[in-house]
Amino acid sequence: LGVTTALGAAARAVDIDARLRRLLPPRAWMALGGAALCYSACHAMAMGGGARRKFGVPHPITTPERGDVSRPGALGADKARIAFLNASRAYGNLVEHIPFMLANAGVALVTLDDGRALVGASLVAFSVGRIAYSYGYATRGPKGRHAGFIVSMLASQLPLGVAIASQLGVAYSRFMPA
Repeated sequence: LGVTTALGAAARAVDIDARLRRLLPPRAWMALGGAALCYSACHAMAMGGGARRKFGVPHPITTPERGDVSRPGALGADKARIAFLNASRAYGNLVEHIPFMLANAGVALVTLDDGRALVGASLVAFSVGRIAYSYGYATRGPKGRHAGFIVSMLASQLPLGVAIASQLGVAYSRFMPA
């Protein structure tokens, strides 16, 4: 929670919410964030589906054996199998991370006076990170996912960090009067 709180305190120090509101109204940020999240899920599914077609892995197989890959191409069956797993795992990883993002967004929406702009912008940044993650994972393997992972994790932690820093500020002002 230390990094999360530091991230939130830095965002509060530069008045991130006011800066975001100057760009778009809060309702627009929320709509954009929701659309971006849907797009990132579609992108991850498309990467997995494209690999399924490319390597000829039939449905409902999700973890193919060597013989399940009917079109390995120049990669060979073993490398084509791994390439398919990398592409299809990106969607699974997205599904695993969405609950944490939404929980952090929920905490911010409940805790902050009006955190809609912050939450919407965080959803956009999270989605951009997940798109970079799924593309990197599908095209370059596990080493290609790092930048997208970092962006999406920071975006996921930002709403929670701002909520924590905000509440620490309230507690400080209540118990340490000027």
